[in-house]
Amino acid sequence: MIGGEASPGERDELFQALADDRRQLALRCLAESDRPLALADLARMVASREPPESPTEPPHERTKSVYLSLYHRHVPRLADADLITYDRDHEMVGPGDRFGAVRSLFTEDRASDD
Repeated sequence: MIGGEASPGERDELFQALADDRRQLALRCLAESDRPLALADLARMVASREPPESPTEPPHERTKSVYLSLYHRHVPRLADADLITYDRDHEMVGPGDRFGAVRSLFTEDRASDD
C-alpha cells in the first residue's frame, strides 16, 4: 500500500512527487535497472523513452535538457519524498526508503503495456 503508515502530509508529498510524468519515468528506469544509476545514465534512459519536443532536436541536446531538469527539479523532489537517494558527490541515484512502496506501480505497469 502506498504510504500505508504515512501521515496525510507525507502521503501528499508522495503523491505530488509521483504526479509528474518525467519523475514517473525516472522511477520506472530505476525499477528496471535493479541497481543505482549514474545521473547521466538515468538522463539518457529517460530521454530515449520520452517523445522529442521537436523532431529536429539533436539527441545529445535532448539528453542534456533531461539531465538538467532531473538535476535541478526532479531528483531533489524524489529525494525529498524518500523515493530515491542521491549522492551529489558521485551523481548516483538509487532507491530510497519509500521506493519499495511504489516499485510495483512501475514494474507491473510495464508488463501490462506489452
